[in-house]
Amino acid sequence: MTGQGITFESTVDALLQPENASAPGILRCADLYCGDGEATRAALDLGLRVEYAYDPDESICDAYLDRYGQEPFAGSIKDSIEVAPEFDLLLVRVDGKRETYPVIWHGMRFARARTLVGVIFWQHGSLSGFDMELAGIFMSDPELPSFTMYGQQHDDLSFVVISNVHESFPWPDVLSLENVIAAFA
Repeated sequence: MTGQGITFESTVDALLQPENASAPGILRCADLYCGDGEATRAALDLGLRVEYAYDPDESICDAYLDRYGQEPFAGSIKDSIEVAPEFDLLLVRVDGKRETYPVIWHGMRFARARTLVGVIFWQHGSLSGFDMELAGIFMSDPELPSFTMYGQQHDDLSFVVISNVHESFPWPDVLSLENVIAAFA
């Protein structure tokens, strides 16, 4: 199945299997631009369910499948939104390997189509204007629900958090991917 990603049929089959249903109160996540699965690992370490992973680079699918037992969808952005199961929290990796705008736009498409508790855009390195670009794009979209945006960076990690459940985002004392995700759990 390498390179094919998640098909509509496999998504429906997975959703109809009771063992794939999240227990009440367990946050369900999607990992966009998952790469090696750093956000997936952080979510799983917290006991959360990762319902969906996406990466446009098909070459990472086998390694991610071996590591997490789930093959990332590697199709188009439009198709990824159509085949993704329901989830509550969107984790979006931004990196220097790809243009930022399509990554932001992909996250926005999910924010329009789903009822999310939040979106965590994260990257290694500094924000370098990314937070301003993101703020401008999100705040100018009338189709998005009302979100509040927060940015924070420390050492090698930077985060832009978009939340509809926090009036003031509870930044953890130690800024790590796991701790920022845990603020939503």
